[in-house]
Amino acid sequence: MSAVCYEGGVGGRSRAGLRLSLNRSISEPGPASPQITVTTPTTSKRFRLESIPSLPVSLPASPNCDGTNLSGALVLNKVKRMSSDYFRQKLELFGPAVLAIDCRSFVCYNVSHIRGAVNVNVADRINRRRLQTGKATLVELASSRDAKDALKRRGYREIVVYDDSTTDLDRVPHNHPLMLILASLVDDEREPSFLIGGHKEFHSRHKDMCENSLLPAPLSASCPPDVDRESMDTHPLTKVLPFLYLGNSKDADDRDGMTAIGVTRVLNVTTSQQSPSPTMDHRASGVVYKRLSVLDNGHANLKQYFEEAFEFIEGARKSGGSVLIHCQAGISRSPTIAIAYVMRHRNTSMVDAYKMVKAARPIISPNLNFMGQLLELEQSLQQYEQQHQQQQQQQQQQQQQQQQQQQQPPRCGQSWVAAQSAADELSPGFST
Repeated sequence: MSAVCYEGGVGGRSRAGLRLSLNRSISEPGPASPQITVTTPTTSKRFRLESIPSLPVSLPASPNCDGTNLSGALVLNKVKRMSSDYFRQKLELFGPAVLAIDCRSFVCYNVSHIRGAVNVNVADRINRRRLQTGKATLVELASSRDAKDALKRRGYREIVVYDDSTTDLDRVPHNHPLMLILASLVDDEREPSFLIGGHKEFHSRHKDMCENSLLPAPLSASCPPDVDRESMDTHPLTKVLPFLYLGNSKDADDRDGMTAIGVTRVLNVTTSQQSPSPTMDHRASGVVYKRLSVLDNGHANLKQYFEEAFEFIEGARKSGGSVLIHCQAGISRSPTIAIAYVMRHRNTSMVDAYKMVKAARPIISPNLNFMGQLLELEQSLQQYEQQHQQQQQQQQQQQQQQQQQQQQPPRCGQSWVAAQSAADELSPGFST
């Protein structure tokens, strides 16, 4: 077997020089032939062949191989760096000819963004994966129709991408939203720039060039900066709708106050025990209590209770009663529920619902997490409305088709039958 694998020379001679005499039986002894010398060189050659796979080889690029680093290096070489001051000059000189792409979450973008910037939301793992694998484009991941149209256009003098606060692009992972968007632009033969310091740096130096959403950005989960603790505790019960009130935990314990305004239901949005306190005979009052156990932080899922809360509030409205929604201070959790209800009840946008509740109770300040869930609710309601309109259009088309069929003249056979029936009715005794 070793003689078959060995293809090199023996003793420095070529392979053609080998001669193997087979005119004698293999079992019969004969004179030793110096021409046949197959020894250790065979093993040496086999060792070299077996060691080849351990050498560096070229493999398809993947998120965990050197191909990704090479691709990332190529992207970094083609991306320009731009300071906040220089970017402002570009915006002032060229205006619409400069495209700014905000790769933060949709919520952060709505709170504040650079003037004219469009949002491409790849903050979540699913969208990042879709973009990375080529199953989605930047246009498809844009958060608005205007953003989609802007990304389709070409001929921009500058395309600047920014995130929240990245300063060193060389240290950004390959699967970071910033790198994914830059790589996608480079692959599309664009020439993007990276804004050093992101939105945070630009906002600190050029706040006048940033667009603030109509919704103020809360700096705390439960306490807005312009409201002190005393104002929070002493703020009176708030009437949002004729049947809907907002308050705090003290308002929920005020039995006389609730009776005076006709409260028949209480929705408690805290993790504390069911209101009212055990010492109160709430059964005799006829008030229905419900608690949604939710913390006021950046991770709590309040959206899962929107439908349940809506049905509870609707129960009070339809029965001619009133409902009090409260949390600990009446600032974050309970106003979020109230805003969600107004959005659905009045079929209005989140901004309009927020402004309405804010006008009634100025101290409200839902945390950023809850604001994001309200934005998601708005998108769901819009999709539902679009589907509902499509169904109505289909029903109208079907009705029109049925009416057209009914208005068509009957065929000959049908006309003769109708005429014969009319004759029978006029002359009951006549028969054919």
